[in-house]
Amino acid sequence: MMTMRHFFFRWLLALLLAAAMPALAEPCDAVLQRWQTQENAVLAELAPVFQQGREDGTIQVELRSLPDCATELRLQLPASDLQQTRQYLEQNPAKRILMSAQGYAIPEQAESVVTIAANDAHPAELKALNQGLEFMYQLLTQLRAHIPDGQQNQQAWPLSLQQSQLHACRQAWQATDLTSACQCRLQQLSASIPPRQMALITYLQQQPYATATGALSSFNTLSQSILHSCQLQPR
Repeated sequence: MMTMRHFFFRWLLALLLAAAMPALAEPCDAVLQRWQTQENAVLAELAPVFQQGREDGTIQVELRSLPDCATELRLQLPASDLQQTRQYLEQNPAKRILMSAQGYAIPEQAESVVTIAANDAHPAELKALNQGLEFMYQLLTQLRAHIPDGQQNQQAWPLSLQQSQLHACRQAWQATDLTSACQCRLQQLSASIPPRQMALITYLQQQPYATATGALSSFNTLSQSILHSCQLQPR
């Protein structure tokens, strides 16, 4: 027969266990939050094509907790991104060999799943995935920055992009009427280059290797033609 004393101790034990449950779950939440913070920081540094895909929702990244405080990462990529990357590497076997020699490997499928053990501070599978994404989206940014001859743009440039290009023009070139000449340059650039492609070009202009890869050759050709047309001279 249960005495009042036994009942009291059982009630107290149940109360203590109930109070401890959130505390027991908290470490798993903290592990998940840590990986979310770390992975988001890594992905935020990837080239603009990746960021544009996340904005469009064509690239999905999800992290969730598993039993024993493990973390699962699910990454969904557009099939078109993988297809364009593979096609380029097939046509350029030297680049594929260089990629492999450097330890990079693009994802094999549109969906990637990585499981991270709770005590694994440096998961090799996640590192390999991130390195593959870095290579892949750097390459896609270079490829999609190319401006075909005669390309025309029908998309309006946002005001921030217009202002940044006017500022860059005033800093780099000179003309008899600099305001009109820079406006001329802006109009001709925006008539040929969609705003998202201009974002890729601006990104590559800040990369020291871009000239060596030839990723900006089509833009540079167009830019020189526009400078001549708008009567702009280097400072």
